[in-house]
Amino acid sequence: MTTDFHTWTAIETAKKIKDRAVSPVEVMASLLDRAALLDPAYASLQALDAEMAMDAARRAEAEITSGAPIGPLHGVPVSVKDLLATADLPTRRGSRLVAQDTRLPDAPSVRLLRNSGALVFAKTTTSEFGHKATTDSLISAPTCNPWDRSRTAGGSSGGAGAAVALGLGPLAVATDGGGSIRIPASFCGVLGVKPTSGTVPTFPPSRLGVLGHIGVLSRDVRDAALALALLDGRHEADPDVEWEPEPLIAAERGRVRVGVYRTVDGTSVDPDVDQVLCEFVRGLESIGLPVFEVPVDLPEAGPIWDTLFMSAMADELAMFDGRATDGVSSSLLDALRAWRRTPSGAGEEAEVRRAVLRHTVAALFGHVEILVGPTLPVTAFPLGQRGPVRADGRRDDLTSWWRNTQLWNLTGMPTVSLPAGFDRTGLPVGIQITARTGQDHLILRVCRTLEAEGRTSLGAFPRVALAD
Repeated sequence: MTTDFHTWTAIETAKKIKDRAVSPVEVMASLLDRAALLDPAYASLQALDAEMAMDAARRAEAEITSGAPIGPLHGVPVSVKDLLATADLPTRRGSRLVAQDTRLPDAPSVRLLRNSGALVFAKTTTSEFGHKATTDSLISAPTCNPWDRSRTAGGSSGGAGAAVALGLGPLAVATDGGGSIRIPASFCGVLGVKPTSGTVPTFPPSRLGVLGHIGVLSRDVRDAALALALLDGRHEADPDVEWEPEPLIAAERGRVRVGVYRTVDGTSVDPDVDQVLCEFVRGLESIGLPVFEVPVDLPEAGPIWDTLFMSAMADELAMFDGRATDGVSSSLLDALRAWRRTPSGAGEEAEVRRAVLRHTVAALFGHVEILVGPTLPVTAFPLGQRGPVRADGRRDDLTSWWRNTQLWNLTGMPTVSLPAGFDRTGLPVGIQITARTGQDHLILRVCRTLEAEGRTSLGAFPRVALAD
């Protein structure tokens, strides 16, 4: 059996299946073999039912054989984060508080995936209720970074980032309330896309409100673009919706002005990360995009996000009444204790401040089309830490080290983390690209241009290790 299915893109896999060059059964069997070999060492998958996955692949093969109409992702294996409901796999949400065999009707994003012909073969790991930017919980082992098993994969969609980097499916669908797609994308060296707020339908409504987004992780820009087009509930009835992100032609490039920043709150950036950013900016200039420094100084954004996010987490745990402190992650309990010291009415005040912040951020785009900066100020840090330890010995707390990603959840603007290089130890570095609300396609076209010009580290595979 061919053993390189894991290197194929989703689009390539779908085409080969449609052309009958390979069967969905072969693809799925190969993937399950790879998962059995690698996932014990990395803990990226929370739930996988191999028999169910093979049954789905056989049904997909039968549809091909019968000549039935097929969707654009027919037979392609896709994973879904454990925060998204699935009817045929348990949804634990990373928590002991949720029963082990909780089955819920498919979330709209899952239904749209299945309608496209994709085979949802597994649920990926998350921190408890997605409350932090590393991926470990009381129901799963820590998710390890594919580039260095002693390091975190990030979170809270660390399972999705690790799975895609390991070749356990070409696409993963996940949630992002403050960076949960882009953080693992940066740490694991894959593409992570958070679309404009509201693009992908959510039900039941997220307790995160406007902060909550659904997006994708992939190893290929065109894969991500197709998946997002299929997940956009507004286009469900339009099979001919435009999705192909064509590279920018020379005449267009001069009109896509780029603003560059380091961090949104004035904190320091690791020298290796800054070096990758500088090389990335030189690459933008070399392909004809005008580049300008755009200072971003918004230290107030972090506290606004903290207040809104922890308010949502408190509401989440309130659903479980007296069990809320029994078997809950210590990091979540610590954050909630801090939240309970917050003055009454803080949530309403934070919403008002968020509205003001959105106008301030919109003004940053007055003379540029996109903003570019490090996804994170650091590369992946050791497992077991809640945050990085900086060069000066300072320890970041649970949320302070990912302010660069949180800002774009507060504004709802589309943003991606694009793998752009590596630090001196070989760990991936992601660069974040953001545009105005609704300009998702522009970001994807910029990414596609950089991909075509060889200005990204997309497609690089880590040298994986097996479990001890």
